[in-house]
Amino acid sequence: MSDDELVDGLKKHDMKYLHEFIDIYGKLIYGVLNSVLDKNHERHSIDECFDDVLLSIWYNIDCYDENKGKFVNWIISICKFKAIDYKRKSNKDYNLSDIDECNAEYNKSMEEEILLKEQKIELTNFINKLGEPDREIFNRRYFKEESIDDISKALGIPKENIYNRLSRGRKKLKDLMEGYYDR
Repeated sequence: MSDDELVDGLKKHDMKYLHEFIDIYGKLIYGVLNSVLDKNHERHSIDECFDDVLLSIWYNIDCYDENKGKFVNWIISICKFKAIDYKRKSNKDYNLSDIDECNAEYNKSMEEEILLKEQKIELTNFINKLGEPDREIFNRRYFKEESIDDISKALGIPKENIYNRLSRGRKKLKDLMEGYYDR
């Protein structure tokens, strides 16, 4: 079927020609829409835009003038403009709310980071109140993340004693912290 026959059938609003149009130009339309609407747009948005392109062509087929250009170029122009409209609309809808959410999330993560730093400083102060070798054992185990074997070898203390000192030290720290936060 030629483009002239297709255009004439569409101008008569014959559904047979619409189906033929979709068979011939459907892949082209999807290709153009996918090139403008990137991967950030969901599939249903692209399908929605495709439907709008078909409606636009169906209702505006009388605007097509073969003297101004090829039918395929007219179709591509409609696709590009519709896709750009969809992109603008979705960017407007998503970006305005996303910016506020990002700012709120950024502020929240900054607050959390500050709190973690303050808590680490407080914990370090409490660990420094422990006597030696407990202070050294805690620093090596929890800040330097050394293994019990390495700590045992470095300090010349049996592993069982390291485990005991860590257990007792945690209880001491818990008692110190409870008293501190009860103020």
